[in-house]
Amino acid sequence: MHATSCLCRTCVHHTSHTRFRARNLTTLTVLGRSLYRPANFPRTYETQLHIASRLCGPQGALGLQSALLAHGFDDVRRGRVHVVTVRGARQTAHPFAVHESVDLVPRDITMVNGLVATTPERSLIDVARRVTGEALGDLVDDGIRKGLVSIESLTARFLELGRRGRPGTVAMRSCLEHRSDEIGPDSTFFEKAFDRIVGRYGFPTPVKQYRVVADERTFYLDRAWPEHGTWVECDSVLAHATARQLDADLRRQNAVLNATGLIPLRFSYRQVMDDPMSVANTLAARLPQAA
Repeated sequence: MHATSCLCRTCVHHTSHTRFRARNLTTLTVLGRSLYRPANFPRTYETQLHIASRLCGPQGALGLQSALLAHGFDDVRRGRVHVVTVRGARQTAHPFAVHESVDLVPRDITMVNGLVATTPERSLIDVARRVTGEALGDLVDDGIRKGLVSIESLTARFLELGRRGRPGTVAMRSCLEHRSDEIGPDSTFFEKAFDRIVGRYGFPTPVKQYRVVADERTFYLDRAWPEHGTWVECDSVLAHATARQLDADLRRQNAVLNATGLIPLRFSYRQVMDDPMSVANTLAARLPQAA
């Protein structure tokens, strides 16, 4: 018989046998492949978090409310333990709530107090679909007060993850809009990054929030070079969180084009943040550059 080894504070043991009596005659209960718990060990919520953290596999982590509790957020309901894992990577059946994700990446997972959990930013974004708007706002404020997240870090990850149809996108968008002037028509997080590209590559300074009247309506374009017949739209999921918003945006673009002849160039968050050279190359086809 192989010796057992204790796992953190859970007193969960690891062995090659499925069930046996240890030297102290304590019966071990099977939890999962090679994971066991003494049958008489207290089933505290903390114990359940540690067990779930060990069972979620290399591509999973505690998620949603369970991750928020692990990070130390207040006023989080202690219900069923939640685990998030990459779709198709579930390793074993267990009593925890498992949420398979198509966009869980390594940088969304961290270690906190001996537990594998999704980052505070990812946890808040995921939990947005399960709580009221008021409760979500309280959680975000709690995380900011404790230094667990910042509006900037939460906004940046939300811009990458949010998409039409993703549960919680509209709720988180509203929450961020009420807490930061970085989320708005004049100055979004990555419009500023776009402006830095314009300056770095020597393009003319654009007109910000350029006013256009089309179809008896007034529109404001993110960045425009009317003398060069071009304007730019920085596309974030905050602006296109619903099908209705996307439809309105496309109608606006067509109205501006028909009324002014200005050619729109559109850039995504990922393109501006991760591939500024491609942005510069696209602008260079329409704009002059300083020598």
